[in-house]
Amino acid sequence: MVISSSYFSIGSLRVGYYIVFMTLGLLVAAAVSLIQTKRCGARYRDVLLAGVFATVGGIFGAKLLYFVTSLPQLPAAGNLTLKTAIALLNGGTFYGGMVFGGLAVLLYCKLFEKPLGAFLDLFAGGLALGLAVGRIGCLIAGCCHGIVTEGPFFVVYLDSPNHPAGDPTHYLPVQLIESLCLVVIFIACEILFYTAKPRGGSALLFALLYSVARFTLECFRGDVYRGILFGISTSQYISVLLFLFCYGVILAHVLKRHRARTRKT
Repeated sequence: MVISSSYFSIGSLRVGYYIVFMTLGLLVAAAVSLIQTKRCGARYRDVLLAGVFATVGGIFGAKLLYFVTSLPQLPAAGNLTLKTAIALLNGGTFYGGMVFGGLAVLLYCKLFEKPLGAFLDLFAGGLALGLAVGRIGCLIAGCCHGIVTEGPFFVVYLDSPNHPAGDPTHYLPVQLIESLCLVVIFIACEILFYTAKPRGGSALLFALLYSVARFTLECFRGDVYRGILFGISTSQYISVLLFLFCYGVILAHVLKRHRARTRKT
């Protein structure tokens, strides 16, 4: 696969595919959530307002974690200048966005007395599909790229802001692989959403499956600005913590049901 350009032109205006697919991903996520609104017994305006909370919190968290994880790379590139800082803030991390977006939804539910589990389920499927679309933007832009490969499955970037012009290097298209994984996760979340009462199960399933997929795919990432400590990336540390959290919630739920059954007998 050869990507000759990371942008297209509308007259004299250059538009990056990255921002196009990120915007499209956000719209897809919103559409899926709105379609599922009645399933949770919520009102459209409640979902829209919760979505605004999640979006603002998500953008803040994505920028914050990206900036923090990029700081160790700055000494090698020189002092932190305004231009470098702006360049860093142009990026973002999904995990930062997911954590702060989730906290924003928690805040919304507390303020307006809404069921947290139902609202998290409402956004889980849309988040998976929206991120799947957004990762295509990453693929075209050349960010979040994979390791160098000599295999038949590769991508080459001839004109990308994240690679030298005419770069002949063959990279593993790990962004595309993640996108396909997210489509599978989306299907799994939707099946659970429509077969079980929305109480947080779909959101938990998304977090559990994505943490496993992300930890694995991080082993095949080749980009530098993602934070590495003792050979393990920041996202892998977060994936482990997220997996353990999900496992703990599931275990607590199983034990609670077991105790309830024991009392009845």
